[in-house]
Amino acid sequence: MIKILTATSKSQGDHPGDFHECLDGEPVIFGTDCGCRISTCSCKRQMIGLKSYHGTTTFEVTELTIPRSLYERQIFDYLCEIGMTEIAKLEEVTTLSKQMASDIFYITSQLSLGDIVVRQDDIFSVRKNVKENIRARLRMKLGRMSDAG
Repeated sequence: MIKILTATSKSQGDHPGDFHECLDGEPVIFGTDCGCRISTCSCKRQMIGLKSYHGTTTFEVTELTIPRSLYERQIFDYLCEIGMTEIAKLEEVTTLSKQMASDIFYITSQLSLGDIVVRQDDIFSVRKNVKENIRARLRMKLGRMSDAG
């Protein structure tokens, strides 16, 4: 089993400029950086779906029951599909796909399954859902009140 990031529509709209054009549950990887210096550019916030080739600004930490090598192959196939082999040697694309997988594994090793994650440049953070937090606190408070009475 491997822990990866997948596209999710959960918590979409919590931040201005959120977008989700991927398939829910599809693995996501880093897209290209357009080189701009605008901190709000979508290239700084999005990841790209391996199946849809579209972006999303929200990701979920999930597990896949496939070997690491198959996940790396999925990334390699994606990179070939978008034309990386036209500008880089096959060995370089293979190395890049393994590095991208390692980067995802490192990020997810710091997170828990089910976390909803967003990014700004190289900083990943867990998105807090205010409504869920309020409901959880209210349930805890109501639970304590019913235990006392």
